[in-house]
Amino acid sequence: MVGMLPPEISGESDDPLVLLTTVGDALLAQILAARLEAEGVSAQLKGEFSGPYPMTVGGMAETEVWVPESLMADARLILQDVETHEEASEYEPLDSRISTSQGVSFLWWIAAALLLVSIWSVRVLP
Repeated sequence: MVGMLPPEISGESDDPLVLLTTVGDALLAQILAARLEAEGVSAQLKGEFSGPYPMTVGGMAETEVWVPESLMADARLILQDVETHEEASEYEPLDSRISTSQGVSFLWWIAAALLLVSIWSVRVLP
């Protein structure tokens, strides 16, 4: 489970937590923590994201990602992999299989088919 407690009250005294990175978006920090957890690295987040009025701009929006010191090398590799994939997908279209013009054309065909079916049902059915 992704820890949400600050490191100073986490209760893990046998393996101290160290700061892996600071992320400017709480959602991205939670995604990173989930990826770390999936790879077997426990992660804890510290920031203003969990309060009643989460901050979304400036320095107060930053979320720290903490990991056990013994797993820091693994965590850095995972972070590097996440950053590499983030940069690669930043310039790719959301769905490269269907362009915008194909999507609009497809919608016109669906609208035309629905219109024909409704006209047919009015003429054929009493």
